[in-house]
Amino acid sequence: MRVASRFLSLVVIVLILFPACLYAQATAHSSLVEGAKKEGKLVWYTSLTIYKEMAKSFEARYPGVTV
Repeated sequence: MRVASRFLSLVVIVLILFPACLYAQATAHSSLVEGAKKEGKLVWYTSLTIYKEMAKSFEARYPGVTV
């Protein structure tokens, strides 16, 4: 019974804190995207051979930022 009570308490704490973590990440992500749009470009140094495809998908996901 004692283990079940501790487990239930842990589940309740996680369910209360989890949405707050998601909101904080969404806020931080949106402010980073807005800052990147103001700057307008991204310089990326890589040795990958598929950099053009990756750059295209990045630009498609974040319009307003060129690679």
